[in-house]
Amino acid sequence: MEKHVRGQEESGSREAYRRGKSPKAVKAFSIVKESRHVLVQNVPAVGVQEDLLALFSAHGHVEECRAIGEEELPREQFTEVYLITFAQLSDARRAKRKCDDHNFMGAILHVTYAPEFETLEDTRRKLEQRRTEVLTRVQGTVAALA
Repeated sequence: MEKHVRGQEESGSREAYRRGKSPKAVKAFSIVKESRHVLVQNVPAVGVQEDLLALFSAHGHVEECRAIGEEELPREQFTEVYLITFAQLSDARRAKRKCDDHNFMGAILHVTYAPEFETLEDTRRKLEQRRTEVLTRVQGTVAALA
């Protein structure tokens, strides 16, 4: 099993009142790890690209949907890996949240961000968008406190 697929142990650093119903591992997450490019793994190799595109298009505008070759990314037997590129980062976030662990044609999809497929311009746009979002939140909080 791939390292990123395996679950992590529960964090012992949370106070008892902060623990949820199910155990959670605490992870540091950065905007750099997010991407409008997502990899969809464990897709049955039976020619379902159109169905997969329809599933992900429900979450936002898809610019590209293509199969990744075996030489680029190893996979399990009888499955394919697809790279899906969304127009907006927010669409990719929504699709990842909704489609990860989704039952698709009898297989459980595994959806991950793929920042390694970003261009330098993609990264600049993403960081500028994040800066704007944070600034808007901070200004809203300051206005609410005043």
